[in-house]
Amino acid sequence: MLCKDCGANLVQNEKFCGNCGLATSSRKKLTNKLVGAIVCLTLVIVVVFGVRFLGQGSFDGENNAGLEETLALQGQEFNLDARSAPTPVLTIEPELMQPATPPIKKSPGLLIAGGRERGPLPEDVANYTGPMYTDHLNWIENSMQMQAGLENFYHLTGVRPHVYIVGEIDGNLEPSSAQVEEFAIGLYDELFTDEAHLLFVFFESGEWPDNITEVYALPGTQARSVMDREALKILVDYIEYYDSRFFNVGDVGMEQVFSYAFDDAAQRIMRRHPEHSGPIVEIEMEDGGIIQLELDRENAPITVDNFISLVSEGFYDGLTFHRVIPGFVIQGGCPLGVGTGGSGTTITGEFQSNGINNTIRHNRGVISMARASDPNSASSQFFITHENARFLDGDQAAFGRVTSGMDVVDRIAAVETDGEHPVGMSRPLEPVVIRTIRIIE
Repeated sequence: MLCKDCGANLVQNEKFCGNCGLATSSRKKLTNKLVGAIVCLTLVIVVVFGVRFLGQGSFDGENNAGLEETLALQGQEFNLDARSAPTPVLTIEPELMQPATPPIKKSPGLLIAGGRERGPLPEDVANYTGPMYTDHLNWIENSMQMQAGLENFYHLTGVRPHVYIVGEIDGNLEPSSAQVEEFAIGLYDELFTDEAHLLFVFFESGEWPDNITEVYALPGTQARSVMDREALKILVDYIEYYDSRFFNVGDVGMEQVFSYAFDDAAQRIMRRHPEHSGPIVEIEMEDGGIIQLELDRENAPITVDNFISLVSEGFYDGLTFHRVIPGFVIQGGCPLGVGTGGSGTTITGEFQSNGINNTIRHNRGVISMARASDPNSASSQFFITHENARFLDGDQAAFGRVTSGMDVVDRIAAVETDGEHPVGMSRPLEPVVIRTIRIIE
């Protein structure tokens, strides 16, 4: 296949031309699905940025090496979980904590945007237009969950998204790409009076396995300062990823696909790299394993300063990871080694339910503070998420993320314990000792 913009050969299933960055194609039917197995989804992505271009590519939930390579980030990964899960308090008293794990545990690594630093659009540039989606196919069963991810996207980027789900274009069940483009342009002018929106038209017609899916993304002229070509590709990758994964999961609606995709894409799009917003520290284990973390002073300055102060004092040297729940967390930093001790001082809990905005998500490899029921009771104990624990978002003070050494976290998570509550306290049968924690930069 040739790119119609520059004439270069396109790699099969590649969405974007390696020569000019653009790719063109007509829509592509969904590939055959295996009943009771992984479902392959092909989305034809039509994205408009400056000049309009088309892209195509299939995504195979069983063979997603290409996406995994694209989404690699220094050993970090994220997993899927239900936003509707209850929100327990991660306590410094393990006997009070009911362990919980995400219901879905499959994912590639996190995608990191390129070196470009993006700033959100100014507040209130995008006019309020009511709900952030229109659903003509009755896909969305949980409106609150759908809105949650779209609202988070808006909060982080300043770009107000609108997902428009439709089964025909002006009465046509098999429209051409030009007709979809024309429809989206007219729809943008009909729905919005500003240039700070991002319109996503999701078109699907026909019956499985021969249904046809097309997506048309149209950012307004102001929105394009944030939603550039790379940002749109990030969003598209997340939509394809979640759509593929969720096909095999019961009781999961399309609202989760859209909500997670927009939320996670915004996190990656707006993340600054390679600049750091806080210190880099290393946890050296007694067996020589190293876990390196990047702390986030921008989101949690009090928490980071408290942690750095304790590290500088050598407080953590010789302490243990006293609580290990595979698939959830490894927890350490208790001077008593049983989960009831602290440093003698407590700090303000930097999280949403305590009135402080903290946008770090509890994805796999995030470091966060343990606490009791008092929101301002965190002291020295911390935990690292072994898998996604997004139900903790807004109630725990996340303050950084693992940048290397998740293999060490995995090894710790695999140690034998006395069992989970109420059988045991998830304490390792053999001490998992922290030799030291040191500041790298």
